[in-house]
Amino acid sequence: MPMKSSIISLKRKIENANTRRMVCMSNHKNHKLRVLEVGRAIIVGQHLGRSEYFLIQRAQDAKRHPRFWECVGGTCKPGMGSKYSQTIVCETMEEIGIPITRIVREVCTVERDWEKLGQDDTEFDRYIAKFFLVEVPKIEVVKLSAEHSGHAWFEMPAIKVLKPIVRPSTYAAFHELTGIALPSEIPQLVPVRTDHR
Repeated sequence: MPMKSSIISLKRKIENANTRRMVCMSNHKNHKLRVLEVGRAIIVGQHLGRSEYFLIQRAQDAKRHPRFWECVGGTCKPGMGSKYSQTIVCETMEEIGIPITRIVREVCTVERDWEKLGQDDTEFDRYIAKFFLVEVPKIEVVKLSAEHSGHAWFEMPAIKVLKPIVRPSTYAAFHELTGIALPSEIPQLVPVRTDHR
């Protein structure tokens, strides 16, 4: 009799374990990956025959990467057709008040797991950023949005030195940019005035 009870008990444990495994697999199968998609513009200019790149500095009170330097860009909005290219056109105008005249080429895609700030930070599972080399008119006035506190032109060696305070995805994009042919017509840099909104 005790032997029979043990066998029945073991069978129930196996059935319960199988049921839990099936529920877990079902939940995983039905879970839709939540992805934050971002488009960013790499803006290049010429100064004394050398190429320099335009970066903006995140505000002190930014939730992620405060005071880090990054390329102009932002989150892709739902319902966009060519979402990444439309995003960089809209965000470049919104963040610095400069129109993009031409998207030259896609430089790279940076993809990683979502960087959680805490246990409650579960809005997304993955982060995808696409970087594009773009052309803009000669930049004379920058109308900086409230999300950013500064802007500057940097040569590639300076960006490498600034790695600790350059947003990781931006740094990865510039690493990929090394060796890529730049546009033949690059605007000459001129003194820039900043208008804070």
